[in-house]
Amino acid sequence: MGVLGASSPVGDCLLETLASHPCRVCAFSRRVECDKAGSVAPIWQAPGMVSLQIPSWICLAPIWVLPDYFDWLLACGVRRIVVLSSTSRFAKHDSPDVAERCIAERLAQAEERVELWARLHRIEWLILRPTLIYGSGRDRNVAFMMRFVKRWRVFPLAGAGSGLRQPVHVRDVARACMQALNSSLDAKTYNLSGAECLSFRDMVERCSAAVGVRPWLPSIPLGILHTLLWVLALLRPQAGWSPGMADRMNRDQDFDHSSATRDFGFCPQPFRPGLPGTPPEKDVFQK
Repeated sequence: MGVLGASSPVGDCLLETLASHPCRVCAFSRRVECDKAGSVAPIWQAPGMVSLQIPSWICLAPIWVLPDYFDWLLACGVRRIVVLSSTSRFAKHDSPDVAERCIAERLAQAEERVELWARLHRIEWLILRPTLIYGSGRDRNVAFMMRFVKRWRVFPLAGAGSGLRQPVHVRDVARACMQALNSSLDAKTYNLSGAECLSFRDMVERCSAAVGVRPWLPSIPLGILHTLLWVLALLRPQAGWSPGMADRMNRDQDFDHSSATRDFGFCPQPFRPGLPGTPPEKDVFQK
């Protein structure tokens, strides 16, 4: 089995899961790493450098980079692929922030290219769209909230912060990738959301409790928060600040995952920021 984007947070969890199973794994990443600990160590390679015969693939890299490797995947004999996209395709398509709208457009276009390529070459394909992923400490949502409230003891909210969220744990996403790959499903897309739906304000409060803080959550007029985020974006462009962050605080971004549960057994855990995820399923390779 081949894994593209294996050094990503989901890739770390996936390789940890695969370490306890007798499966030969070729892990591909632009950042080649040492073998992980485990009974079955993955073979690390840079994508595009070698042509091994690998029929089954999971792509965890940004979906818009996958077309760059279409020819290489064909040379590797790809017959089935599970690709990770994002619900940002829908959540950010009408964002007031141009950069966020561009992300949504890139996701949509990349999904269309993957589908067209797979159909043209008769490759079985599935696209999984997780909501905001947490649990690795490397995300810009939940981990950012926890670090922010721990340092500043405050988190400004636009209005009531009533927009709904369904954060999904990184380990649940990794498990879903394997469940989807092992299924007989083909030519389908699925949303992957967490088991718990809560408001943006509730999510901030949960993150605060996880780091032992009771922060001040002031309600700030949207226009003022827009200006504040715009200034922060100018001062620290690498931090990912955006005025669109304020708009989304009161917009629902919950997504139904019932079809993933019905079709391949996706079963996410409740929102538990700061706590380790559940151990890998013992039957992750069973259909």
